[in-house]
Amino acid sequence: MNIRIWVALTAVLAILLGALPALAADDPVARHIMQQVEARDEGDNSLSEMEMVLIDRSGAERVRRIKSFRKDFGPDTYSIMFFLEPADVRETAFLNYDYDDPARDDDQWLCGSPSVSPPRTSPAASWDRTSITLT
Repeated sequence: MNIRIWVALTAVLAILLGALPALAADDPVARHIMQQVEARDEGDNSLSEMEMVLIDRSGAERVRRIKSFRKDFGPDTYSIMFFLEPADVRETAFLNYDYDDPARDDDQWLCGSPSVSPPRTSPAASWDRTSITLT
């Protein structure tokens, strides 16, 4: 490689690396927006309907329709998602207990049928049969 090209590429790289701290500078407007989003009141309950699109390596899509319920219990949040479509996942539900305490693992269950006891997906926590009512 020609020495002049090498020197020119090195100079360009040095200029770009010197500009990185300026690009990462704290933008007060962006920080204010982020703080407002973090501080917003999400409410104690929520209900949502969503669509999940799964795309495999070949680009084929599978669509899942889901209905989700969330309820806050103090600092902790319980949520359940019911899969509505397609037929092969219609009777599947995902229950999540999201604990605010960082030392405590969240509890999660995946239920495939109403007649089957839900298996736990969180290996660190013990089984209990606490009922949850989302109203």
